[in-house]
Amino acid sequence: MCDWPNDEQPYTMTTTSGNLTSLPLFLEIDDEFALWHRRASLSSWENMIVSAAYRLHRDGLHSARHMMFTLRPWLTGQPFRIRALDRALTQIMRLDGLWPVTGGDLVAAFNSVDR
Repeated sequence: MCDWPNDEQPYTMTTTSGNLTSLPLFLEIDDEFALWHRRASLSSWENMIVSAAYRLHRDGLHSARHMMFTLRPWLTGQPFRIRALDRALTQIMRLDGLWPVTGGDLVAAFNSVDR
């Protein structure tokens, strides 16, 4: 489940068909929300991504955090936009202890921890 913007931590949702693991979306930096609906400039969006990552990195020293946002090829994949994403990701990847992970691997790690 990846569509409820709230805390930056996975959590279990109990349903009649079994449990789901929610990986909340970071809506404010979602490309469609920021660039299309809010009309943020590319430099502003780039700064939002980097600032969010640095804050979550600091918060994650005490309790793990994840930063998930959606990218759409028709929007961010355009040649004049992709450079902003590349610069943001380059800065983020320099953070110590960062774990670039797929959603499936994050869910597996979350579900393997005894709570």
